[in-house]
Parts: sequence; structure tokens; C-alpha cells
Amino acid sequence: WLPLYKYWFSGRMHYEVRKLHEAYGEIVRLGPDEVSFVDAAAWKDIYGQQRMKHIERCHRSFPSVTPNDAQFDLFTSNPVGHSKYRKILNPSFSDKSMKEYEPALQQNADKLISKLSASVRNGASRINLTKWFQWVAFDTVGDVVWGDPFDCLDEERNHPCLMLVMDSVSLASL
Repeated sequence: WLPLYKYWFSGRMHYEVRKLHEAYGEIVRLGPDEVSFVDAAAWKDIYGQQRMKHIERCHRSFPSVTPNDAQFDLFTSNPVGHSKYRKILNPSFSDKSMKEYEPALQQNADKLISKLSASVRNGASRINLTKWFQWVAFDTVGDVVWGDPFDCLDEERNHPCLMLVMDSVSLASL
């Protein structure tokens, strides 16, 4: 696992995996129990709905952070629990719901383009798009879920909650 961890923590994992695929083909072993596929058909074969119903979540990949390893979320639940959470969440992703979200999505996309254009007009030679995409995503989630954005785009800075989420993601990765 050491080479894999080295690449992961350096932030160059995607480059190294691509090099391996270029050298060895569409299927590459990354570690003792990890394989990478670049064949589009593999996505459906591996992650298709019918197949996923019968696979337990790998607790090394999604460790519980709750007392006594309680599992109460979409990622760590067993197939029965996962199905329950999907039924609760599915209405949020229906065509009707998505159409209701469209004004917020459009408004935030327009604001992103406007702000990026202004940065370029003001002479910015380099723009951190990762930061801007995090801001638009966070503002959009705030708009859709709570009816109020976090104003990251307007203020052009991270909201404290966004910083907490991003730090948590980094810590979970480690």
C-alpha cells in the first residue's frame, strides 16, 4: 500500500493511476485488494442498481464515526437500511423537485459566471476554480435545502461551515 498512500497524500493520485492505465491497460491493480477500471462498461457492472443491492458496504472505506459503530447513514448502512434511506431521499431527486430547484441553480450559475468574468476583467491572471466551484456548490445547497445561500459567492470567501466540511473530508481521507 505504501506507493498508493504516497500518491494519495501528495495529491497526485489521479496522475499516477492514469500512468498505470496507460502502461498496463483498462484494468490495473492498485493494492492488495483494490483494482481500478477505466472501461465505461465496468461502471454499470460494478455500481449498477441490481448489483449494489447485494453488496455490504466496506467498513474500511466507510468507517463508522458513531458510538459502538452504530450505522445510521447512507454510506455505512446495510442493504436494508440503505434502501430505507433511498426511499426517503428519492423524492428530492424527482423531475418535479429538480424543476423546483432550477431557479436557485440558474441564479448561482449566473452569479458564478459573473464573478469569474469580473475577476478576469480586473486582471486576475490565475483563478482557483476549485474554490469557486466549492462556493457555488455550497451556496446552491444552502439555497435548495434551507432556502438561503451561505453567501460564499457574494463575499468571495469560505463560510465557516464550508471550512468545517472541507476539513472533515480531508481528515476522513487521512
